[in-house]
Order: sequence, then C-alpha cells, then structure tokens
Amino acid sequence: METRLATNPALPKMGRKLLAQLQSKELTMDGFLLECAMWMVDTLEDMRSRPRPTMPDDVRAYFHKKQDDPGYKLDRSFWDQPHIRAWKAADSAIHAINRSNWYWLNEMQRLIPKDDQVNHAKIKRTMNTYPGGI
Repeated sequence: METRLATNPALPKMGRKLLAQLQSKELTMDGFLLECAMWMVDTLEDMRSRPRPTMPDDVRAYFHKKQDDPGYKLDRSFWDQPHIRAWKAADSAIHAINRSNWYWLNEMQRLIPKDDQVNHAKIKRTMNTYPGGI
C-alpha cells in the first residue's frame, strides 16, 4: 500500500522513489537517510547562506541609541510601520531558511561516510558560505 506522500506529484521523482523503497523495506531508515543526504549533495548550491535584508536606517538608529542607553524604548507603533514589518518578516524568513540549511548540512556531514572526501569537501565549501556558522 502506497502512502499519499509517496504518490504526491509535488514531491520530486527521486523522493517518491526513496519513500517507496523505504516502505517496501528495500531500504532501512539509516539507508534512507544516507540516500537522502547523497541526493541533497546535488542541491548544495541551493543551500548556500542567503544574505539577510538590509536593516532600515531608522531601525539601525534605534539599535545605536539602545546601545548607548539600554533603557531607551520606542512606542509600539514604530515597529508597526509597514516598511519595518516587511523588513522583519523578510529577515525572519531568511534566518529560518539559513538555520534549516545549516542543520541539514551538519546532518549530511554526519550521514555521509567519512571516507567520501569529495562530498565532504563540497559540504564544507557550502558551510563556509555561512559567516561564523549559525
């Protein structure tokens, strides 16, 4: 019996194939995770660190004032301005994507055998695009 996930047309063909192999017990969970990691090596370019959006000048000024005077506060309406809300939403989204990718790069390093130096070097190069890690 196939699961809805294994037949989902939105899932790439390789993903459906791996799920079917896991379900039919052709692959163990460890084998499945290794195959997923190897598949992800082909998408490393998509996992490079994404730059965070530029902070608006008025927010930057707020943080400078806050650094000089820790008690400095702004009215809530400051944070509700459309351009600041848009920046915060974009920044949060990029931060979440980068954290997720960083997690999977570490998982890939753990799952891929240590003697596969070529793929480990590719992963390391991608990890080096993250300034100071995450």
